[in-house]
Amino acid sequence: MINIALNSNWLKEQSKESKDVIAIKTSTEEITYSELEFFVDSSTKFFSDKVRPYKYFLVSLENSIEFVLTILSLWNIGIIPVITAPDLKTNELEEILKPFRRNIKITSKDEILHTIKKAQNLSKQEIKRKYDNKIYKNKNAIVLFTSGTVGIPKAVLISFENLFYSAIGIDSIINTQKKDLWFASLPFCHVGGFSIITRSLLSGSTLCIPESLKTEHLFSSIQKFDPNYISLVPTQITNILEKDVLPNKNLKRIFIGGSKLNSNLANKLIEIKLPTTIVYGSTETCSMITAISDNEILNHPDSVGKPLLNTEIKFLDSNGNEVKPNKEGLLFLNGPTIAVGYLQKKLQNFDGKHLTKDFGYKDNENYIYIVGRSDGIIISGGKKIDPSEIEKLLLENININDCAVVGVEDNIWGEKVVALVVKKQKSTITQNEIFKFLRTKLPGYKIPKKIIFVETIPRNYLGKKDIKAILSLI
Repeated sequence: MINIALNSNWLKEQSKESKDVIAIKTSTEEITYSELEFFVDSSTKFFSDKVRPYKYFLVSLENSIEFVLTILSLWNIGIIPVITAPDLKTNELEEILKPFRRNIKITSKDEILHTIKKAQNLSKQEIKRKYDNKIYKNKNAIVLFTSGTVGIPKAVLISFENLFYSAIGIDSIINTQKKDLWFASLPFCHVGGFSIITRSLLSGSTLCIPESLKTEHLFSSIQKFDPNYISLVPTQITNILEKDVLPNKNLKRIFIGGSKLNSNLANKLIEIKLPTTIVYGSTETCSMITAISDNEILNHPDSVGKPLLNTEIKFLDSNGNEVKPNKEGLLFLNGPTIAVGYLQKKLQNFDGKHLTKDFGYKDNENYIYIVGRSDGIIISGGKKIDPSEIEKLLLENININDCAVVGVEDNIWGEKVVALVVKKQKSTITQNEIFKFLRTKLPGYKIPKKIIFVETIPRNYLGKKDIKAILSLI
């Protein structure tokens, strides 16, 4: 359970409550909450000399103890970490950091790691100032970037309140215990990965960090750590299932989100009795805000579940009016996990409410269904086509392993539908056979004008389709 107050210094409070509990575990070391507090105080001393008078500090590190130390040190001195993927190219980084102008301190990865190393070599006597502030100095905690597949990622400002109530929402369905092991199986630069840090910190659990997020390291780390809770995206769970490593002995729950889970895979997880929870959320919602588990998944296929504690979900029509159950509309959210807003030239404040670009519906039992993205609709010959509908049908074919359906600019149709298909191993299915299969399922205007066989579907680190990369293959 969450045993730390919102308005407190989370680490210092947890260090009092759980000083001898392992806070972070890697393949090579373990540190307790008491040791973590000391290391953070040490790091804070060094960072405080580097960051003033900046408001933001760029953090581009892989999942590591050093990442956690950096974040907690910056929180101590009221500086907001701006967290980006560590493999961004210079031009990409410059583009997404434009909203921060000259108000952000940019320090190289090597310099951050050197700072942490110096801090860890300090003795308690050498820390002249003990950072014993009882609350964090800034109400805002971090900046993360949306993981959208098209366009420039948006900078999302997230508060401590958002992180806290997100952890409360998850805790309401699993009741985390001290010494439980949370597996850091998602990148910390994504809200799903970062939230694993705060859930562990607020509940006195242990954060287990694998050597990397490569499939072989996830596989070996699950065996080594035997974690209680694991968060995965669909591509990860597919790869791990092939290794036959799950369920590990002490597994209590697997959370699966990030992109839509194929219903056949969901059913397989239930059949092999994996304790599975499918979730839905985004950067703007500070991680998962709906959940559906086990037998519910079988009884409500394709649903992402019901809203978690304190979250209100509605579906609105084009006039902003709430639609009736089983009628589709745009997803509207209200609650304390809704991020502060987008950081652009000026802050676009959400005020605790967010109208998404996802459309779907809720059924008579309040189960939520996400049908697609309003900005992902293909308009061909004046007719609207949802690519996810075609993708779902393609995946029902036993010869197809993966696929992506996109709209491509066309002089006649405006957009034409194109499908990229990954065949299963040893499959000899042809394009004509796929066309024939689809014609039995879809009206003519939804049939792809072109089918292209590829080795893999380009995806980002969350398993979402990389539309730019896909279009480059056409």
